[in-house]
Amino acid sequence: MKNKFERLSKEEKKQAIKDYGEKYPESLKGFNGMRIVGIFGLIYGSLMFAADFIWKELMHTSVWSFIIDGFLVVFCVVLLVARERYLNKLVNSFLINRDSSNKENNNKKNKKKA
Repeated sequence: MKNKFERLSKEEKKQAIKDYGEKYPESLKGFNGMRIVGIFGLIYGSLMFAADFIWKELMHTSVWSFIIDGFLVVFCVVLLVARERYLNKLVNSFLINRDSSNKENNNKKNKKKA
């Protein structure tokens, strides 16, 4: 079953993340840092894996170099996926809490009018 965040359109998702960032700016900075580390690690691991494969005869590359490069690539992919899932989870709970507090405020205003 889709949650509230997944049902939003692309523009609404961007706005929800922006609203979350305004309320919790330090958290969003951490998520952006995780994205940067993941992308750089993915690029570096891929380039080094390719370089080890191309120059394995010239440099006498050991199997451990391939294993370390592969581990780095897998770790960075897992980091990026986990980051995205956790951010979606946090923004979803933020949206639910915001909407429930808005409903409570509207109910209180309606009771005062009556």
